[in-house]
Amino acid sequence: MSNNWAEEYAETVETRSERRAHRRKQSAQERAKNKALAERDYLYRDWKKWHDKQLKEFLNGDYADAAQELHSFLAEADLDSGDQLIELVQQGPWLEADADTKYAVLRMIDYAITYLRESNGLEPFDDPLGSELNVFLTIRKLLTGW
Repeated sequence: MSNNWAEEYAETVETRSERRAHRRKQSAQERAKNKALAERDYLYRDWKKWHDKQLKEFLNGDYADAAQELHSFLAEADLDSGDQLIELVQQGPWLEADADTKYAVLRMIDYAITYLRESNGLEPFDDPLGSELNVFLTIRKLLTGW
């Protein structure tokens, strides 16, 4: 151990140029992080616009009446509406629809179920174990066969 305490202390202190370099490096890291976050936000907004456009097209497209009925039902549904939802899907034109329409139906139902579960303090997803089927999986099997 050195007898000169000032020399020992000086060895532990950053020089002015070292402090500036550290700040520049930190600023570059923060800039890169902020740029990545801004890009993510931009992509999310574009994705959201695209999905909103698809939903509008679905609600006003070839299956407008049935789509509006499904949309209204989902807006009023509660946690005990599962059997009624399955019945509504079975009675609708969805079983013979094209793949894009079936996807739109499944996506709308998925969003509604997730929102309903979360607004009631439940986990957004609760897939059953084994061969059991919940409401969403039952509807998916009806529409897609798997």
